[in-house]
Amino acid sequence: MIRKTKYGHGEPAWADYSAFDAARAKTFYCELFGWTAEDRNTIDGRPYTTLRKDGNVVCGLVLMSDSMKKKGIRPRWNTFVNVRDAAAVEHSTVQHGGRSIITTKQIATTWLNLLADPRGATFATWQTPEPYGADVIGEARSYWGSVLMTSDLDSSASFYGDVLAWSYEEHPGDLRSVREARQPSAYVRRVDEG
Repeated sequence: MIRKTKYGHGEPAWADYSAFDAARAKTFYCELFGWTAEDRNTIDGRPYTTLRKDGNVVCGLVLMSDSMKKKGIRPRWNTFVNVRDAAAVEHSTVQHGGRSIITTKQIATTWLNLLADPRGATFATWQTPEPYGADVIGEARSYWGSVLMTSDLDSSASFYGDVLAWSYEEHPGDLRSVREARQPSAYVRRVDEG
């Protein structure tokens, strides 16, 4: 078991699922992976579920807000990258041709946002006083990492290098691993469009 208590700048630290029907999604994932669920309400009153494996936090699940639905956002898994300054990353994203879907906002002691790269792939950042995320990573039934699938490997890698200060290690098969993301891991992979 890989236990993690701190995450550095640029490391994927958390994953959660934004659902139209949170109760149904919770039942599905708990049955599929043998997770247990702990519910609480967010500041705006929507339920947020922390999902656990053997008592350890692995990821989350949230009911999608009406504003997200109006923006055309579909149910999805979100990768949250730990950063030192979420607002600065949002600004850099826009400066490098991306866009802000949900502007940086504060929830309790955490600042977070939802952003999109120039090709439309989404990612979230969060800034916390103590850089934390999932307790258990890199093993069965837990978060092991994220893969960005893109038809333009060089442009995508350059964008995330500029915005998140990522550097890469080359691998066969049009694959690059993010050096700053050791566990959980992050990859950028070229795939054909379509």
